[in-house]
Amino acid sequence: MSKEIAISLQNVGKMYKMYSSRLDMALEATGLMRFFPRRGTIGREFWALRDINLEVKKGKRLGIIGRNGAGKSTMLKLLTGNLAPTEGRVTVNGTVQALLTSGSGFHPEFTGYENIRSSLVYQGLNPDQIETAVKDIAEFTELGDFLSQPFKSYSAGMQARLTFATATVLNPDILIVDEILGAGDAYFFGKSIERMKSLVLSGATVLIVSHAMDQISRFCEEAVWIDRGKIVYRGSPMDTIAAYEEYIHKLEDRRLQARNRKRLAGESSAVELEGQSHTLVIRFCPPVSSSQNGLDVSKVDLYEGNLLYESLGVGDTQDSDTLQTMYMVLNPSSGWSNPMADRAHTFRRLRSGQGAMGEAKCQLYLGNSNEEFSCEVTYRAEEAGQVEFWREEELIATQLLPASRRWGIQRVDLGSFSQSPAANKDGLDAKDKPKIRRWPSEGSILIEEVHLLDDEGYPRALFHGGYPMKVKIVLKAQKSEQFTIRPAITILRVDGIYITNLISEELFTADLQSGQMLAFEFDFGRINLGDNTYVINVSVFKDKVIEEERYDLVANSYEFQVRGNPSLLSSYVFRHSGNWSMRTNGSI
Repeated sequence: MSKEIAISLQNVGKMYKMYSSRLDMALEATGLMRFFPRRGTIGREFWALRDINLEVKKGKRLGIIGRNGAGKSTMLKLLTGNLAPTEGRVTVNGTVQALLTSGSGFHPEFTGYENIRSSLVYQGLNPDQIETAVKDIAEFTELGDFLSQPFKSYSAGMQARLTFATATVLNPDILIVDEILGAGDAYFFGKSIERMKSLVLSGATVLIVSHAMDQISRFCEEAVWIDRGKIVYRGSPMDTIAAYEEYIHKLEDRRLQARNRKRLAGESSAVELEGQSHTLVIRFCPPVSSSQNGLDVSKVDLYEGNLLYESLGVGDTQDSDTLQTMYMVLNPSSGWSNPMADRAHTFRRLRSGQGAMGEAKCQLYLGNSNEEFSCEVTYRAEEAGQVEFWREEELIATQLLPASRRWGIQRVDLGSFSQSPAANKDGLDAKDKPKIRRWPSEGSILIEEVHLLDDEGYPRALFHGGYPMKVKIVLKAQKSEQFTIRPAITILRVDGIYITNLISEELFTADLQSGQMLAFEFDFGRINLGDNTYVINVSVFKDKVIEEERYDLVANSYEFQVRGNPSLLSSYVFRHSGNWSMRTNGSI
């Protein structure tokens, strides 16, 4: 490795064995499993990281971002030597100081001073260096007499102070920080920032893992985004953060749209609103012959219209992680092999045999979209197999997988998921139609649908601050008449604080037959709300905005979020538009 490289990871992977019981784990660890052949195969493989290739030059500052469970902390433990890689090579050139968790390596019964000295001895300092460092740490932490008390008596913020100060009292060649930089109060955070700056200027190589994007953009020259155990993006901090936040916003938008749909269906409890909308079960049935090759599955792609909704690389890193939207179902009776690979594909094999079956699941957040869903399966099989799609325990599609010794793709149309499976086939009965929170009103016109849209007319529930937003209201006449209509929208913050009323100044007139539909649209232009969660009430009146003249009112049934405002402006509720001007001395 070049002397200019501080950290090098080459084709690194980390695999854990997952066992169905502690007994299986003990038998495998002691080598006794061979005497119990009826207990089945050894533990299944779970790859937390795989195919990681990364080099960091000396003196560089790298940020690492990603969701919980993505593999970030596993990577750091490989770098510190706390874990050994299952495959590949990890090379670290220089002394490493790591802050992986608050209080890590500190004995709870030892005093602060005792923990400091033991830590510094471990780092190889001589007695004179230790005494100098102890004074520096005591001054920096400002913990005073608490340093003579047991570490277990410290608050989380105090523990963070001492841990950070002890780890950074020296200038290591490589400093690894995992989330701890944000611990402690605002005052100490400011001191931590200054010390981090001095470490950076000293030429240390710094790796920072954080969910605080401002820390990544402030300290790092480059950033990587890890997802499902792989590096999916590497670039400047701003570009990497933008790619990651776009992905997170997509997931959050799905969740919010699903909440709105559930409100319309009459579900109101926190559990009902936050749960996934639907579970799609994909069942693979291999050939029923005695062939040992069976059915190889490499990839499952779910599409909403022409857009990729979710993709699962079968046999790839973390393909069985149940925290993900789509994952493989692995248990002792699943029939799936451990991950396999050829030159171009990772895959799992489902052995042939009577009754053999393997599953994958996709947890769906569904909004008001009427788009048709479809699925593409990448597979190979010497004899024909079959794939089935089940939703809410009902079979919605089945497809033959023709014999193909080469990798092939089979596409399956699944229909719209905007209604229940039974509704797709038989239609909705009146008792099954969605219920909304409708206030008592005159009722000759009812609000049928409300859609939150972006500037291109696509449904959304998460909007970027300062970007376009529209609300479309669909009404339905309950009798034949000439109506005068004044639409109105009320925006509230999710905690109930009223933000604004948007009442039409124009009074509209429409001749409608019973059952005829009519739509109104309100264009916000660029939305001027701060970062927060909001709900809207929608109402229609005859003329005056009073209860006696109200046709209909739907309350708190539509939720949306605003995110992405500049950091100095994100905390406001509403940003009023206006123009600044300047006058010179002669015109004051």
